[in-house]
Amino acid sequence: MALEWFTTQAPQQQKSDYKIAKSTIVITESGLNKLPSGAALVKLGYDAERNVIAIAPAEPGDKTAFKLARRGRGAQHQITAKKLFERFMIAPFAKSIDGNFEVEGDVIFASLMGGDAPVRRRRRKNAASETK
Repeated sequence: MALEWFTTQAPQQQKSDYKIAKSTIVITESGLNKLPSGAALVKLGYDAERNVIAIAPAEPGDKTAFKLARRGRGAQHQITAKKLFERFMIAPFAKSIDGNFEVEGDVIFASLMGGDAPVRRRRRKNAASETK
């Protein structure tokens, strides 16, 4: 019988490569592995027929590049893509969508066809005092 040690949390598996909420694209650690290493700037494109956003590494000094900024303490990065959404008249998403990238060469594609993501529930403080 194998010995198992107690841990406070079970290891979490990332289920998706990206999450798009409003006009922000968050790329998880598994999604970052699909981009060429060391990419700090990315170019964004939109294919209306396939309804996908294309993400490719950009050269330093490219005026149309978007910054790939670190998000929080983890290995997630985010792209604030408000200008892309305005330029191609994509309505910002009220609910978030997530999925896995399709990879074609140095370009990765994020599909905008997503199911309804579960609504995040917040814990209420003093839930016991509210029931009185």
